Parts: sequence; structure tokens; C-alpha cells
Amino acid sequence: IKVAASRRSVLVSDEARVQPFLDSAFYVADVIEPELDAFNYRVVAEGEVEGRNCQFIEAIPKQPERQVYGKSVVAIDPVDHLV
Repeated sequence: IKVAASRRSVLVSDEARVQPFLDSAFYVADVIEPELDAFNYRVVAEGEVEGRNCQFIEAIPKQPERQVYGKSVVAIDPVDHLV
């Protein structure tokens, strides 16, 4: 993880992913790139977000005990690949 206030990157351990990020309501897992192979994905809907046609993708962890959330749903613009 690269924090703007720091001059160096920090290696994030699996244990650190479930820690709060800088005393905020977010977890470290919310601000780092996830392991993509650790989840099962499926398209659950399509709709518009901020004027973009998006697909809503459900991500369920293969090993829920290792993740912060039991399920996430993200909106992805399939044209620009914007989350």
C-alpha cells in the first residue's frame, strides 16, 4: 500500500487487511488491490450510475473467514472498465 504522507510503500499482511485504516470507518482491505482469485463473481443487475450504463457484479469470497466482508457488489462500466 502507498500512503501519500509516506515516502515508501508498505507491505500489507493478511492480518492487516482486517484492521481499520488510519482510525477511519474503512478497513485496509478497502484501499488495497484485492486478490481477484479469492472471490466468485456473477453479474446480478444492470443499471445507470452517474450517467454510465453499468453492470453490477457480486463478489463472494471463497474463504469468508479470511475476508472483511461476506459479499460485495460493485458497479462497473464495461466500456471504460471504471469501477
